[in-house]
Amino acid sequence: MTVNDTPIATVVTDAAPAASVEPAVGRDVVSSASVEQVVQIDPHAVRIEDNVRAEARLSRRFVTSVKSHGVLVPVLAYADADGTVVVRDGQRRVLAAREAGLSTIPAYVLDRKDETRMRIIEQMIANEHREALSTGERAAAWRQLSLEGMSATAIARQTGAKRKEVEAGLVVAGHDVAAAAVADYDLTLDQAAVLVELEDVPDALAELREVAKRNPAMFDHYAQRALDAKATRDEIARLRAEHEAQGYTVVDWPTYGNTDTLFLRELLTPDGERLTEENYAGKPGHAVAIGERWGEVAVDHVVVDWREHGLQRLGSTGTVTGGKLTDEQKAERREVVANNKAWASVLLTAPPEALGRGPRRRWMQWTRYGGRCSTGAGSFPGLGRFAPVRRCRCPSWSSMSTARRSSRYRRSCGI
Repeated sequence: MTVNDTPIATVVTDAAPAASVEPAVGRDVVSSASVEQVVQIDPHAVRIEDNVRAEARLSRRFVTSVKSHGVLVPVLAYADADGTVVVRDGQRRVLAAREAGLSTIPAYVLDRKDETRMRIIEQMIANEHREALSTGERAAAWRQLSLEGMSATAIARQTGAKRKEVEAGLVVAGHDVAAAAVADYDLTLDQAAVLVELEDVPDALAELREVAKRNPAMFDHYAQRALDAKATRDEIARLRAEHEAQGYTVVDWPTYGNTDTLFLRELLTPDGERLTEENYAGKPGHAVAIGERWGEVAVDHVVVDWREHGLQRLGSTGTVTGGKLTDEQKAERREVVANNKAWASVLLTAPPEALGRGPRRRWMQWTRYGGRCSTGAGSFPGLGRFAPVRRCRCPSWSSMSTARRSSRYRRSCGI
């Protein structure tokens, strides 16, 4: 085919070998191509028909691929009245070939007319029904290329993919669980690579597969949480091995409310000296506690079963508890217990006038009656306007307003 005496097309038929193909000249090319033969056309000489795609959107990756491998899928074209080849479907391939500097591209030159209605219908059909490779299919293809001896760098260069993406795809394709998850739930390669990292955590794998199935938008959140938990466990294991190699006894981080294992800073020797790593390392009960605290791995020195080793606990207010009491401390303790018993006896036996007046007297009466007011109507002491409002034993209590409940409660208690 020629435009202004310039050859722009070569007809390729199945009847003749490739070596016998010669450039054809004139409108004979169009007539011979009307049986849907492949024609090599010059992308710079053809005219691109109006397209339903508003913007061609040529990526550098696509142009590089066309430059390296040429146009693999023929464009669809027809010849207008003056013999010019008009491309109906394949404008991106033509524009990429021009930018890549190709001299020819394959085309199906069909028997078509310049009809707007058919142009739009055929262009929409050609673009709407194209289906890209899935993530799993790309990964499987890269794995096959890898088995053929190609490196990740070579695969990336030849296919136009990013090297890191190819490396992740090769890892995923070689892992049964990750490959199945990509095929079943359409995960990205980065998301599937997380499953490979968590292959030794079955519970996390099961949870992530369920999230991918039911709530894929939250997959990244759950995946990061699982990775953080694994990193914490790995760090704890590393620190345990490191301290055990140094000869320390390693225990788990004390749970809240554990009073049997305390940190060195909370303890004193029988002589009142604060414990430190320097003065208590290697002594009875000494250990290193390792665990997670507030999202981080913590390491500290502790004493296990500190009471058995004659140590004393230093409270937050400076009070000392535990350890062995001196004779003086024992005598003081006996005196406190005796006074408490005597006070209880006074409350139970003294006449009301001996208890004083006002709120003090009412509080003592409440204590005497085991936590009930002297009238038996309430369940808390009468403390004037500070008395708590609680349910009375009156049958009509539920029908009263809050203000009436408070007033009646206080009157019944003699306030």
